[in-house]
Parts: sequence; C-alpha cells; structure tokens
Amino acid sequence: MTTASAERIWQSLSVFAGNLSGQSVPGYRGDSVFAQKLAQTAMAQQRAPAFSLQAATNFTSGSLRPTGRQLDVAIDGAGWLVVQDASGKAGLTRNGLLSLTATGEVLTGNGARVMGQTGPLTIPAFSQLTIGSEGSVSVIPAGSQDVEEVGRIRFANPPVANLIRSPDGLFRLVDGSAPVPDPRVKMVSGALEESNVDLMAEYLNVVETGKTMDLHVRMLSAFDQMAGRGNELLNLSRR
Repeated sequence: MTTASAERIWQSLSVFAGNLSGQSVPGYRGDSVFAQKLAQTAMAQQRAPAFSLQAATNFTSGSLRPTGRQLDVAIDGAGWLVVQDASGKAGLTRNGLLSLTATGEVLTGNGARVMGQTGPLTIPAFSQLTIGSEGSVSVIPAGSQDVEEVGRIRFANPPVANLIRSPDGLFRLVDGSAPVPDPRVKMVSGALEESNVDLMAEYLNVVETGKTMDLHVRMLSAFDQMAGRGNELLNLSRR
C-alpha cells in the first residue's frame, strides 16, 4: 500500500465516520468524497494520473419529523438559524433542538446561542410559548394572561457554495464575514429536521472501503514476498 493510497483510504473512512456520528443529529448535513485529478507535468502524466480525495457537503434537506415539543423548530426549505459560539463568533446551523438555560438563554443542541434580531435570544419565565413560522417568539409570562412577543429568531440564507463546515460543526462563510439576516426564511415549530445522511449507504461505503484496504494489504504482502525471493536469487547469483 503506497502512502498516498493509505492516506486516501483513511480520508474516506474519516468522512464516513463523521457521517455516521452525525446521522442522529437534527439538521445534520453529510459529506461525500470524490477524486480530483491533480495538475502534473507532461512527463508525469505519461506514467500515471495523480488524484487526491476531496470532501464536499451534501446540502439536501432532510425530512421533517413532528415532535410536538414547544422548543423544537425546523427550517422549512432553504435557510439557516444564526447562532453564536462560546467565543462570540457567528455561525449557521439547521439543528433546531433548542433548550433554555436557567437564565432563559436559548441554546441549540450543540450549545451555541440562538441569535435574535438584536443579540442572543433570551426568553423570560412563561406558562405558554409559541414560535411563529417567521421566527417570532411569543409567551404568556408566568403570572400573566397576556401574550407578549419577546423576540424573533434571526435567519440567514447565503449561497451554499460560500459555506464551509467548521470543526465545531457549525457552518460559516468562506470569507469569514458575518451572515446577512434574511427574514424570508420560514420555519416549522414542534418539529425537527432529520439528518440527510443515508445510514445504509454509509455502512456500505465503510464496507467497500474496508475491502479496498484489505486488497492493498494483500498486494503489499505479495510485493514483499516477491522482493524477498528476488533478493534470495540475487544473493545466489553472487556466490
């Protein structure tokens, strides 16, 4: 197995493992791998073309699953929730599994702060909560009977070609700029978007890649045996 071949196999397995681990995460976007031909000199091209593996995110929407939970939300169509990580940097996610801290701060499933129109969204103690399709958050405060709008979730919808996945799982703009709010994005409350990862396809990818690795190991073993016999013959010829 050449170093390049081994690297490509491990790259593929890393992508497939990431997809499998994200399969149960609401709104998760899986990655796929493809071969990209490298630029070579004319002399190098005569020997064998060189390829590298590249990963690309599949931005196809997952199916919506009703949950009935007040704080579950799902983007309806294109768009993203705008969130803020622990360092204060803006990011984008489709994970609508929301929760509240003791102080009423709204967090996503991975702990990022959900952004409102003027900053991180905070919800006061309530007896009833409603999230509208346009992102409005209305509550009946504890001890009251009046409905009050307490904030509005911020959305964005940049071209997916301009997005890149960060190590923390959030998507960000390639140029590092802040996402521009887009009020046209709609959402469904009481539902979650499922991951777009095809579980069976990923298992098959892992199996096929494992077979490729096994084949390379067998080839390497055969080459080692041939090299050993060649050395033996060479030593005999020198006697």
